Amino acid sequence: MIQEVISKAVSHVGYKEGVNNDNIFAGITGQANHQPWCATFVCAVFKEAGYPKLIVNSAAVSAFEVWAQAAKIVYRPEQAKRGDLIIFDFAKTGHGDHIGIAIHDFDPVHQTIQTIEGNTSDGNNTNGDGVYKRTRSISLVRAAIRPAYKEQ
Repeated sequence: MIQEVISKAVSHVGYKEGVNNDNIFAGITGQANHQPWCATFVCAVFKEAGYPKLIVNSAAVSAFEVWAQAAKIVYRPEQAKRGDLIIFDFAKTGHGDHIGIAIHDFDPVHQTIQTIEGNTSDGNNTNGDGVYKRTRSISLVRAAIRPAYKEQ
């Protein structure tokens, strides 16, 4: 299951949005288009991989946090594993402002996590122009969410 999700996420690396956040992922999920779409990307990846019920279907990062806390599947950033959903707090507000999918476990040597993220870029972390593979400092991570994959 995890590999299918990661493979689907990787298949979208390089995708670029259209004008005003126009993206293909809104149509896949049935969510509104022309809005920040990092969470929509995550939902689309799980749906395309065949596992939409493993996560909440929401365009809001905050909804992922609420859902995961209620399900008791939230982990400290240093516990992040491949396949986890990674909640970022770039603005350091104490609230998540971006989400991605971990493609490797947390790297304790470099204090980083590798992810695939939608609606990001090299210039704007939370409202970029496409799907990118990123290596992020763990200091930017608010939490890791671990969906109930069967192979765990």
